Amino acid sequence: MDLHIRRAGEHAILDIIGNAHLYTINSLNKALLGLIEERESSIVVDARNIEFFDSSFLASLLMARKKVEAYNGRIALMNINEPLQRLLEIANMDKRFRIYESEEHLVQ
Repeated sequence: MDLHIRRAGEHAILDIIGNAHLYTINSLNKALLGLIEERESSIVVDARNIEFFDSSFLASLLMARKKVEAYNGRIALMNINEPLQRLLEIANMDKRFRIYESEEHLVQ
């Protein structure tokens, strides 16, 4: 998994490229915790290039959400694919995260 952090206005966007699963999730956790330690007010996970994910990806998102909300920040998802959308709905997590269809919708 490759991770890249970039900015779009007030948002810190974390691009995930590759697989987000048990054996790669530590890299994602470190990146998210780095953004949280910087107290980013808006963290957006761009899922456009995720090829495979498992439940550890969801656990990582929930951990980050709890920590971000502790300082009144926000975490959102962007460019999610249909399998991820379905999993979020099944896990009742689609209501816990703001989901942006694209970066254009994010910066409006």
